[in-house]
Amino acid sequence: SSWHPQALQAQAVAARSYGLYPLRLNSDSLKAACSCHQYSSTNSQVYVGYGRVQDSNWSAAVAATVGEVMEHPSYGLVQTFFSSSVGGRTQNSEDVFVTPREYLSTVQDLWSTDPASGNYYWRWRYPFSPSAVSALLGVGELVSVQVTDRYQSGATKTVTVEYLSSGDIVSATFSGTAITSKLGLKGRYYDLSWPSQVVIEGFIDTFGSVHRADIEALADLGVTYGCNPPDNTMYCPDVQVTRGQMAAFLVRAFDLPATAIDFFGDDNGTLFEDDINRLAAAGVTSGCGGGDYCPDEGLVREQMAAFLVRALDLPPFEGADRFTDDDDSPFQGNIESLAAAGITLGCNPPTNTLFCPSTVVTRAQMASFLVRAVSVEMST
Repeated sequence: SSWHPQALQAQAVAARSYGLYPLRLNSDSLKAACSCHQYSSTNSQVYVGYGRVQDSNWSAAVAATVGEVMEHPSYGLVQTFFSSSVGGRTQNSEDVFVTPREYLSTVQDLWSTDPASGNYYWRWRYPFSPSAVSALLGVGELVSVQVTDRYQSGATKTVTVEYLSSGDIVSATFSGTAITSKLGLKGRYYDLSWPSQVVIEGFIDTFGSVHRADIEALADLGVTYGCNPPDNTMYCPDVQVTRGQMAAFLVRAFDLPATAIDFFGDDNGTLFEDDINRLAAAGVTSGCGGGDYCPDEGLVREQMAAFLVRALDLPPFEGADRFTDDDDSPFQGNIESLAAAGITLGCNPPTNTLFCPSTVVTRAQMASFLVRAVSVEMST
């Protein structure tokens, strides 16, 4: 909702047109599963509903476009499918929904692949072992897998898989959509090749994590390299972040300049000494007391809030207190500023009335915090 008002108005018109489309077909036709015209889930695009009424930016966009829908001379009201990001081009409707619609033909979308846009889903990587691909596709021991055809848009149309069956090499062809679903990929724009290369590169220990996309985005930004050098095939998502590691993350994320000043006495000769000094020189940390930084101590969420607020120079938050468990925290102001910037939602979804200030931060959670923070920096 922080986007340009005209962008929000375009979304309001698209959402309104999509919502009203079933009534164009038959005002009395209801979906049998819910006795409704649209599902309150992602089965009907991205449904949010009444909760958005409380957001003044969205409400203003709706009010500014009252009565406006999208129409086509040949079809009247159109079914306005929309998505958050694509692989540089949209797809023809017949490549996705079978039925051709001339108003849903492939067009270029360069903004979706521009790193400066803040869209960190423009690139993503998933790693799979050959045995995992065999299991997910329900085939025998994998011999090879290749993308064999693409649509006009560049989206994957077919993938050919060779595998062993009773000692013989058997070939099977899957649609690009089936591969997306079976392997749990982010979309239909991907390269898939084995044994000539690893099947979709990335960390091998983050598959299934809700933070996976952010972890991969952080790697693409060069903020993290992994946790098992020199191979760095693992990220160690459930390992607690130390204060020293946090310094390195922030220095890379915000490109903090070098300094010749040695600020603390307990980090001399440590791996993160230079990062810690850069952090102090930028005014992001004053240490843990007594002239020390405590680089090996685990980082907790309230400390993480203070680091990020200072790194981003976020303004003090003067609104209502949104969390009930941070009143005694010396970092309450930082926590509230972080939430106001959209970098944290809370720790007890879906209500998110708690922040859990003294809970340790894992490397996976840190990835999501940093990706959101970098996105905020790009937009300011």
